[in-house]
Amino acid sequence: MHRLFHSLLFLVMLSTVYAVAINQTNDTYQALEQESKELTSIPEQEKITQPLYTDDYYSEILPELTLRRDDNADIEYDVLNDTTNATSFYDYEEVKEPKHKKCQMCRIRDEQKRHRVEAIKNRISHVLKLDVLGMPNTTAKRLPKVPSFLRLREKYENAQMQSDSPSRRKEEKLRYQDVQEEYGQPERTYSFAKELPADMSSEFENIIYFDMQVAPEKETNKALLWVYINPDDIIDKNMTEIYVYTIDPPGKFSKVPIKREIGRRKRHYMKAAGWHHFDILDEVQKWTYRPHLNLGLVVEALDEAGRNVVVLPPTFGVNDGYEPMLDMRTSLRKSTRSKRSAELYCDQREETACCRYPLEVDFVAFGWDFVIAPLTYAAYYCAGECKGEQLDDTLHAHVIQQAPSPTLSQPQSALSNVGPCCTPTKMSDLAMLFFDHNSNIALTRLPRMKVDRCGCA
Repeated sequence: MHRLFHSLLFLVMLSTVYAVAINQTNDTYQALEQESKELTSIPEQEKITQPLYTDDYYSEILPELTLRRDDNADIEYDVLNDTTNATSFYDYEEVKEPKHKKCQMCRIRDEQKRHRVEAIKNRISHVLKLDVLGMPNTTAKRLPKVPSFLRLREKYENAQMQSDSPSRRKEEKLRYQDVQEEYGQPERTYSFAKELPADMSSEFENIIYFDMQVAPEKETNKALLWVYINPDDIIDKNMTEIYVYTIDPPGKFSKVPIKREIGRRKRHYMKAAGWHHFDILDEVQKWTYRPHLNLGLVVEALDEAGRNVVVLPPTFGVNDGYEPMLDMRTSLRKSTRSKRSAELYCDQREETACCRYPLEVDFVAFGWDFVIAPLTYAAYYCAGECKGEQLDDTLHAHVIQQAPSPTLSQPQSALSNVGPCCTPTKMSDLAMLFFDHNSNIALTRLPRMKVDRCGCA
């Protein structure tokens, strides 16, 4: 009896499963029949011309299939086979250039742009020795109030003035020269006056000190000492006399240093307030070659009460930035080499050939707070394809143009490293105002930082 009950239960379950399967089969059959009716309703002409796949489908898969490097190490796009296969589903008479090519060129240019920015960052790090000395300490950075510095900062903090605005004629002359120094040329340096170092003593009052560190390959051409008289401190209605003294070592028959006058200026009290400058080039050159002779300077303008009205270090509050300032101009001792550059130039965004494209470098984005000006500049970069007819008129370009095409006996890899590349043919320098590792403010021209012209070479 128990076995009979289990047998009946099994038969019931089997019949239920069979019924469900029959229903699913009927539903599938009805769906196929409905789809067949819809297909038969399509006009005959539509059946012939309607593609099995859309343009979007091929625009998604073709870029992955066709991007490769040719024998000249340039990026090329070979889509003939893929487009021919794709158009077999269409009723078109001719094959058009795939839409993905321009998009692919945009991606390549973006990649080249990223490489260019990284190269600029590495080059400046090398030139300013950031890779060796690290980042300059700018925790207590101060900007001087010297008029010449304020004009200089205003000139170079504008990125547009760095690229296209300043002196068009001068810029055109520079277009045919490419400075070949490895390091930048410090043209101008601003140094704050300090108190006399602790290991040095002096019998004189109102003394200031400049820590002279001029590279041996540099030559100082100009040195101005700027001093400031606070107008609130002028109470004497007479003439104000400003004196600058240098401290010489003791003579043969004396043990006391000598205070020697090197500059004097007399001003009416109404014109005494503000900045005054003195030429101290001789002293600076002496300190550069013989640092032990640098014993400081004495700067004073005494009123009737014997009080010095010149702002001296250390300064605080409203006087901060008004302490004496040394403004030096330097140049390289060796003459620079220059070379003629190629003439090919283009600046068309939609062009696939070798062109110059815009690129703005942002030093703030780098996290470089030691840069004073410019905070951004137009660097430009080169990108595009190079063909034989675009080669520059150079020996290397002529050899490349005469190179034979690869054959079956000469595989493509044999000439993979031979070929024109889209590269800068003319570059110019960038003037940068920044804090150096000695907390001085330096104006340096960094060579080969801006692309002026691109070409195939």
